[in-house]
Amino acid sequence: TKHGRPRLLLRRASTNIGWGPVTPEAAADSSSSPPSQSRLYRSLSNIGQRIYRPLTSQLALSYGGPTDDAAPSAPAWKIIGSTLKLLGLMGFWLGDNVNFLGSSGLLDDTSLSKDERARARGDLRRRAGHFAARAYFMGAVSGLYVNLREVLSHRREALRIAVERVDELEQKKKKKEEEQQQQQQQKNDREKRNSWDMKDDEDGSVEDHPSGDSLGDIDSQLTVARADLEKVKGKQFVLFLALLKSCCDVIVFSNNPGIDLHKRYRGRKMNEGFHSLCGLLSASTVLYNNFPNKVVKSAN
Repeated sequence: TKHGRPRLLLRRASTNIGWGPVTPEAAADSSSSPPSQSRLYRSLSNIGQRIYRPLTSQLALSYGGPTDDAAPSAPAWKIIGSTLKLLGLMGFWLGDNVNFLGSSGLLDDTSLSKDERARARGDLRRRAGHFAARAYFMGAVSGLYVNLREVLSHRREALRIAVERVDELEQKKKKKEEEQQQQQQQKNDREKRNSWDMKDDEDGSVEDHPSGDSLGDIDSQLTVARADLEKVKGKQFVLFLALLKSCCDVIVFSNNPGIDLHKRYRGRKMNEGFHSLCGLLSASTVLYNNFPNKVVKSAN
């Protein structure tokens, strides 16, 4: 500032993680009244609960304590990857807010001169920004690994089972239709010959009452199996979007200061157009996942 005193900027410390008031009433209350010490303490407590409660519950479920057979725990690779991703987001939140507080002058050492405070402030912002970028990059890499494993696992298990179930029922339906056509053709042939041969009657009686499910039962099972397949495909698409976002995040943050993988190994920064395109793709996946689905009203 002009007289060497820190100036507080009138904007909130950015987290970029999506935390905030969860209800319109809470949002209105936070915007209409000035923050108090007790309210700030409750906000920080809620942040701690949001961070640590899912992590501790997952770790306790996976590595200790009695478990319920009806609710199996997540695999170890998912727990470890999700934990590293959460730690990366926490580090990004910390570095980003330290960067903001340092830029506002709140963390300045008042015993230093004006020029020394300015240099210290710039050094603090640079180190906090690098720490935030590296933490988010670690979280993005961990998220990329987890999302890739989830896509491959879901494709190898749930999607494959659903596709094989539909194919099995379609083959069963096709075979049943061929049997009915063959029975109808034999019946028509007997009617044309006006045959009273006992052997033909016995063959016809066996073929007219085949064993197994009827064609209507197979159709109902096939309808349910196709609906389940559509649900599984929808989940596979959501997992693919998460994988696409992770890829874009890793590419974008690998080009940020503090990481600079392209400059370190290729000798130059990544193309800014491609950098921006990856950022837009990442943001578009978030908008798509949060866009409300159309509510289909029932006839009743």
